[in-house]
Amino acid sequence: MAELLAEVDGASTPVSLARAVLRAGLGAPHEFDETFFARINAALHHSDRRVRETAVWAVTFSPYAEYRPALTTIRESDEDPGLRDHAEILLEGFDEIGSHEQ
Repeated sequence: MAELLAEVDGASTPVSLARAVLRAGLGAPHEFDETFFARINAALHHSDRRVRETAVWAVTFSPYAEYRPALTTIRESDEDPGLRDHAEILLEGFDEIGSHEQ
């Protein structure tokens, strides 16, 4: 798991960061893990749309309730309407599985 985090930390371009974030999402533990959360959450706030989009997908593999604020921000104010829609769908999924912030 440390390799996944190191890959995110070492990414030098938006494309390499997007790939690393997706892999981190796939490899994240099912139970909340602050180290994975911090990196994926930062990607949800990244200036590059491709990184944000990939981070939204990464969240689907480790749907920590702690992502709700970032997803809500994307849903309400992201410049990309498709990304706003994806965040909305993911938040609805969180509601269905009962994933609410503690």
